[in-house]
Amino acid sequence: MSLAVALLIGVLAGQLTGKSLQGQLKTVRKQHQAKNYVKSGSMNLTEQEDVFLYSDVQRTEKATDDDTRSSAGSSRSTGGGSF
Repeated sequence: MSLAVALLIGVLAGQLTGKSLQGQLKTVRKQHQAKNYVKSGSMNLTEQEDVFLYSDVQRTEKATDDDTRSSAGSSRSTGGGSF
């Protein structure tokens, strides 16, 4: 019986401690612009350059109205870049 009481006291103490710590956490909301994340004057960009590490190009033949084959096609490139 005393083991059950000790476990109950431990669980309650843990719950109270957890709720107290949870109340101290700040709520974070998503910002839609990067300027909200950067302190004024703390960042100085000297170059503008995109560096793509991976590239995937897919080409698809473009259909024409009279069903003749055309050498013109569309291309799409995907990849990551650094900002």
